[in-house]
Amino acid sequence: MDIKVINKKTIALLDHNEETARLVYPSSFKTDANILLPNNDEYKIIPSGFFSSKMNIVHKGEVVGSITSTMKGNIELSFNDEFKYTLKLTKWFKSEYVLYNDNKENIISVTPKFSWNNFSYNYALKIKSTNVCPLLVLACLYSVNYMIQLMSAIA
Repeated sequence: MDIKVINKKTIALLDHNEETARLVYPSSFKTDANILLPNNDEYKIIPSGFFSSKMNIVHKGEVVGSITSTMKGNIELSFNDEFKYTLKLTKWFKSEYVLYNDNKENIISVTPKFSWNNFSYNYALKIKSTNVCPLLVLACLYSVNYMIQLMSAIA
């Protein structure tokens, strides 16, 4: 799987050069996002409150998962309280983000590379597991973008 940045608000997930899913930001100034999967499946990522560090993943009006920023500087992804993942920044100067499962196994690693020509990020994606769904990959990518925004706001 590869990631293709279409514009500043749209990121496509490619599998063998065919688009399998999209991450779309409706506005540049909000943290809301939509994940569009095949068969017109749409997941929305929305904040759970104004001052909250938690985002809900909503599908057809029902909360199916959450993305939570922790005090340790990590982001936790959970889906229906069954599957829990932790996103960590592992290489500070190379900006490599790694998604771990409950068994501390590396599932996905994302390396954002800033392009000064386009003034946006391009992403290098490595998937270590064979059965990773596009929803998890794009939720991980959303979390990486969210973590970059948090660190940029602090700096």
